Amino acid sequence: MARLISQHLYHSRGVAMPLLGPKTGFLSDDEIVTVTNEMLRDARREVQLVSPWIGADHHTFERLLDCVDRGVKVTVFCRPPTEKDPNHLTAVEKLASLGVEVLEDPVLHAKMLIIDREEILVSSANLVHTSQVRNHEAGIGTVERQIVEDALSYLATLRKRIEAAAKRYCKGCGCEITIDPSKPYCLECWKSGRRS
Repeated sequence: MARLISQHLYHSRGVAMPLLGPKTGFLSDDEIVTVTNEMLRDARREVQLVSPWIGADHHTFERLLDCVDRGVKVTVFCRPPTEKDPNHLTAVEKLASLGVEVLEDPVLHAKMLIIDREEILVSSANLVHTSQVRNHEAGIGTVERQIVEDALSYLATLRKRIEAAAKRYCKGCGCEITIDPSKPYCLECWKSGRRS
């Protein structure tokens, strides 16, 4: 199976990736966009995307939505959206409205894409238009089982951190709750009725 996956990753993707090992290759600039789109196109069971910023204004976002339409389980790790970045806000709201699990971390900087728990792309590129068309980006793609497992372990730890942090902040305004984290609102939000 790994041989099939490695052939698929390096030969059918339409880019020449210099191999760093039998199952690992280096990508840059347009190659990252091409491989990302093809990995999303070929996803069958699960997509785990880690990108601090996500934009709804490019074709890779459409490939992510195609995964949802095909019934692929999609999980996204990103920074919390704000009104200051309407493109990121629109993308996150769209994904959440489609049932995508969105986990938010205000200090997230990692970027990776894991497909079907079998292949991974780790790169400098966010899932935004500028990373797709303007910025110089670089990354590594692999189907090395241990590397994929290590990345999945990292995401499990990241998930736990995000879930623990969410319990320490007011669900209404986001301020830190210092008295009793088991109560999800600060006194001001509770009194004002600003509760979800």
